[in-house]
Amino acid sequence: MRLVAAAATTPLARSVCACLLRSVNSGNPGGQPRSEEAQRQLMFFCNSLRFTSLRTPTPMAQVQSWTTFTPYYAEDVKYSFSQLTTPLEDEKTLFSLIVATFPNDYENLKERLGVLGADDDAVLRNHWTEAQAWASDRSQSLARCVRGVTLYGSALRLLARLEGHAEDEVEALVRSKYEFLVSAQIFGTQRSARPGTLERFKAQAIEELIVGNRDLRVCFVHVPEDPSVEDYASCLIGVDESTGKCKIDYRVKLPGNPVIGEGKPENQNHAVIFARGAHLQTLDMNQDNYMGEAYKMRNLLDSFKSDGVVLVGFPETIFSETHGAVAQFAAIAEFIFQTFQRLMTWPLMVRFHYGHPDVWDKAFTMTNGGVSKASRALHVAEDLFGGVNAVARGGKVIFEEFIECGKGRDMGFTSVNGFEQKISGSSGTISMSRDLYRLHKGMDALRVFSLYFSGPGFFISMMQTAWCVYLYILAHAALAVADLEIYRVYRYFKMTETQTSLSLSREEGGYYNSIYAIQLGFLSVLPLFLKMCVDRGVRDGFNYVVSTLAQGSWAFNIFTMTTKGYNYMRALLFGQAQYIATERGYVLMNASMVVLYGLYAKSHLYQGMELLVYLVLFHLNTQLPVSFLYSWSVWMFALCVVIAPWWFSPQATNLFWMRHSWLDWRRWIDGNFNQPRVSHGSWASW
Repeated sequence: MRLVAAAATTPLARSVCACLLRSVNSGNPGGQPRSEEAQRQLMFFCNSLRFTSLRTPTPMAQVQSWTTFTPYYAEDVKYSFSQLTTPLEDEKTLFSLIVATFPNDYENLKERLGVLGADDDAVLRNHWTEAQAWASDRSQSLARCVRGVTLYGSALRLLARLEGHAEDEVEALVRSKYEFLVSAQIFGTQRSARPGTLERFKAQAIEELIVGNRDLRVCFVHVPEDPSVEDYASCLIGVDESTGKCKIDYRVKLPGNPVIGEGKPENQNHAVIFARGAHLQTLDMNQDNYMGEAYKMRNLLDSFKSDGVVLVGFPETIFSETHGAVAQFAAIAEFIFQTFQRLMTWPLMVRFHYGHPDVWDKAFTMTNGGVSKASRALHVAEDLFGGVNAVARGGKVIFEEFIECGKGRDMGFTSVNGFEQKISGSSGTISMSRDLYRLHKGMDALRVFSLYFSGPGFFISMMQTAWCVYLYILAHAALAVADLEIYRVYRYFKMTETQTSLSLSREEGGYYNSIYAIQLGFLSVLPLFLKMCVDRGVRDGFNYVVSTLAQGSWAFNIFTMTTKGYNYMRALLFGQAQYIATERGYVLMNASMVVLYGLYAKSHLYQGMELLVYLVLFHLNTQLPVSFLYSWSVWMFALCVVIAPWWFSPQATNLFWMRHSWLDWRRWIDGNFNQPRVSHGSWASW
C-alpha cells in the first residue's frame, strides 16, 4: 500500500491512498469510529437493510424526479470570524463551546488538516475556510442543511455510474431527477443591505452556496421600493457561467405582496412554481441528511406507485440532543412523537402532514391548495392543515421507516417552551377550525376517537391534569382549614356512629395521590424506553432513560405540560395563537429574571406559588396522620413549576449573574428598566 501511495500521481489518488493507509493502521481493530453520531448512522443504515418494505429500487433511468424544498428567512447561513471568536459572558468563545461539544470531531478535523498539535487560534487563523465549514456544520445553519441535502445529488451520481451510465450522461441524468430549491424570502433585501452588516454577510454566504453547489437553486420575493412603479415578483437565482456570479434567471410577476399570513406558508407556496420535480420534499432549514440515507431515496419514491398515495412521511433523528440537558429533553419529545406517528399512520389512520421531511405528489399539491395554509392566527400550524386538506380530498398518507434524515431542535429553555407555546396554541385553533369539523364528518367512530386522542385530546388531558392538581390541593386545604376532614358516617343496618377521615386509609390516600406522579412526566418514559431499546439495545436504552431522569427530565416535562395546557386554554378562550420564532443556535446568554418572569409569571409562577400557599395551609391545619403521603406529588408539581426556569438556565447559580438579574427585575418592577423591548419595558406595561 505504501508503494502504491508513493507511485500515485494525481491529488485524488494520493488522498484515497492516504485514507486507506489510515484505515489499515488504525489502532481500533474493529474499525469502529470514535464519534457516537457516526456509530448511530452506521447502526441505523445496517438495521434498515433488513426492513421488508425496502425492496429492489427502480433503475436510475426510470426513477421519478423530485425537488427538495426548504423555506429560509433570516437564520444563520455560516458563522463569521467575529461570531466564533467574540468572548461570551464567561470569557469563553462560541468556537471553544463547539469544540468542547464535539471533541472527537475536532481531533479528526485537525488530523485531516495535519495540525494535530496546533491550538484553536492557529487553526482559525491558518485554516479559516475549513474551520468555518466545520463549525457551521455543527450548528443549525443553512450551510449544514445545504451540505447534507445535496448529498441526494451525489448519491444519484454514484448510483448512475454503478448502473453503467456513461460519464458524459451522468450529470444530465441527475439534473433531470433532482434539485434542491431554497426559498429565501428576504434574500433580495439582504443583498441590498449595507456592506459590513450581518444581513449582507448572510447574502454573500448564500451566494457562495449557490456557486459551490450545482444542485442548489435559490428563489426570493422581490419587494419594490415603490409599488406604484415596480411590481412584486418571485425571482429565481442562477449562476452566470461566463463570470461565475449569481444572476436572476426567472422573474414571475405577483399581484401584490404575497405575505398576508404568518410568512412561512407564503414563503413556501410562492416558490412551488420553480420546482421542476414530479414530487416535492418539504424540509426545514435546520435539517441534515446522510449519504447512506440518500442512497435509499429512490426506494422511498417507489411508495407513490400505490394507488392514491399523495404524501409519504419518514422519521427524523434529532442531532441537537448532545447540546445540553434541555436539548436532550426536546429531542426526547421528538422521539416519542415519531414513535407515535407510526401508530397514527396504521392502525389509527389519522396521520397528516407535520412539516418535514414528508414527500408530496406535486401535481396533487399544486391543484389542491398547496403544501400549507396561510391565514393569520388560524393557520399557525400551517403544515398540518396541508395534510388535513390532502386527506379530506381523498389522498392517502403513508409512513416509511427504512429511511431517516437529521433534524435540529431548540436548545434553550425559553426557546423550547416557545415552541411548545406555538404548538399548543395552534392546536387550540385547529380544534375550532372548519377543516377538522368537515374532516371528521366523513370518518367512522373509531377513527374520530383516534383523531381526538392524537390531537386535541392530548392537550386537553394536559390542561385537565394541571387543573386536577390545583383543585385537589385546594379541596384538601379548604377542608383542613374548615376542620371538616372528619365527618360522621351512619350505617343503615347497625345504626352505630363512627368517625373516619376523608381518605379511608393511609394506603388508599398514598395510592390515589400517586396517580398524579404517573401523569407528571413519568408516563412518557415508557415509549422512550421502547424506542431506545429498538434503536440502541436494551442495556443502552435503560442507561439512556435512567440518565435523562437523573438530569431532571421529569421536572422539565411537568413545566412543559403546564405550558401546553395553559396556551391551549388561551387559544380556545381568546384565539391567541401566534407563530413564535424560536432560537435554533447555541444558548450563549443567560435569560434574566425579567425575561423569565415576563414569560412565565401568568402561566406558571402564579399558579405554583398559589399551590405552595395551599400546601402550607393544608399541613398547618390537617388532622391526617403522615399528611405528606397525601401531598407529595403536589409539592413536586409546585416546586417544578416555580423553580424550573432557573434550574434549566445556564449558570443560574452564578452569584454575579443572580445579583444583576435581581437588580434588573427590581428596576423593571419600578418602571426604571432601560430595555423597552424586553417584557414590555416595565411591570405596569406588562
